Amino acid sequence: MKSKYFLFFIIAIFAVTNSQAQIKKGSLLFGGSLSYGSQKSQISSFAEVKLKTVGIAPAFGWAVRDNLVFGLDLEYLSLDTDASNSPENSAKGAGVFLRKYWPLGNRFYVFAELRTGVRWSEVAGLTVPSLVNVKTEELNINATLKPGFAFSLNKKVQLETVLMPLITAQYRKIESTSKSWNGGSTTGNKKGFDVNTSLSNNTSFSLGVRILLEK
Repeated sequence: MKSKYFLFFIIAIFAVTNSQAQIKKGSLLFGGSLSYGSQKSQISSFAEVKLKTVGIAPAFGWAVRDNLVFGLDLEYLSLDTDASNSPENSAKGAGVFLRKYWPLGNRFYVFAELRTGVRWSEVAGLTVPSLVNVKTEELNINATLKPGFAFSLNKKVQLETVLMPLITAQYRKIESTSKSWNGGSTTGNKKGFDVNTSLSNNTSFSLGVRILLEK
């Protein structure tokens, strides 16, 4: 399924028409998006949880060339795990992005977004069946390449959807504290770099609105 979506995006790129540029150099874009994602996360050396995220991300951009937008964004994520007795967990982050649009007729666009950012998160909960209380703090520095589609409702308002990243490269620094039911306690640190593709088991999707102010 994911390979088909990747193929569809590539075909869309080659199917781009010769429409005139609609996002002109000097234009400003601002708005935001709502996102959903799920993944498996190794929160300690012996505990893995399924992590679901719901987030909001305001963004601001400037068209440095026709149909090429450079911008900044912020993000806030609510994290939910399958660990029992899990409190409210959250993540906060910020990033910069470069987005290239290709018009598909008068109102539709396909785009590719290269983004790099940093995220801080905290996850805590009682894992089952080990009955170990784990608290994890993570620093994540990442770069992603994501495809998407946009539709212009009018000259100033666009609706968009961003699909799963085609590729993600990330550096993770994790600090965890584990307390077992018998009173024992351990701490651990983990650092690492990894690369994931859209063929991984992670899932993400977002819907957004952009307001376009032409120069």
